[in-house]
Amino acid sequence: MSELWPEGQSEGYEAHDGVLEPERIPFYKPDIYPVLLQKNVSVFGRFLGDSDVDKIADQQNTTNRIEAKIIDKLVKSGSYMSLPDDASIKADAEDMKIIRPGNPAAAQLINVYDMEGRVQQDMAYLEQVYQEARQVIGITDSFQGRHDATATSGKAKEFAAAEKAGLGKILADRKAAAKGAAAEDEDVKAPPAEPCTASIPGIEVMDLEDAAKALWKAGIYAETGMGCTGPLVMMSEANLAKSQEILKAAGYIG
Repeated sequence: MSELWPEGQSEGYEAHDGVLEPERIPFYKPDIYPVLLQKNVSVFGRFLGDSDVDKIADQQNTTNRIEAKIIDKLVKSGSYMSLPDDASIKADAEDMKIIRPGNPAAAQLINVYDMEGRVQQDMAYLEQVYQEARQVIGITDSFQGRHDATATSGKAKEFAAAEKAGLGKILADRKAAAKGAAAEDEDVKAPPAEPCTASIPGIEVMDLEDAAKALWKAGIYAETGMGCTGPLVMMSEANLAKSQEILKAAGYIG
């Protein structure tokens, strides 16, 4: 094979049928502190979306001012001594310091005052600003890795909100209207048994028996059970379509 490069310039390359292949050089890849780029609310012209920092800029500025005020109060606090004009105090490396008031009357004027910076109100307002900033950007205790006694699943919160809005009463009224005046303990005889090869899911566990009885009243043999997706009412394949119509009319399925 003929030489494809000038002498001395072939370092780092290998020749294979006249093709130059670069040699891979090991490189450092940081893997100690992983950085996760998570897109926020989409905003035109911003690759990562809206900025949480911009949203809480006012709260951050307020926090900085309050903390500076707290530090200033704490630094200026301390112990102060009152002395008469003619008294002298000897300060040295000894533990005990000597005060010479001059006379007993001047000794009565010697006192020490502890000046304490009161920051309780500042700390309370600082906590209020902090909680306000968390609410603005949606930060919870669970998000910060703290214990959150109120944390539940998203579905549980959805059901709680729906229940608070009266969903349970709406469903109960709808079911009562669909069932009519039939008593819940009505004695219904099951039709002759037959193989149940079809099933209808999506029925509440507490309504399984009533749903099966509704099909029995229509002359359809049905059984109840639990499947991978939850409660089931089972019937023959031939009665599947009719059973769906009956249960939907009775309010057991949507």
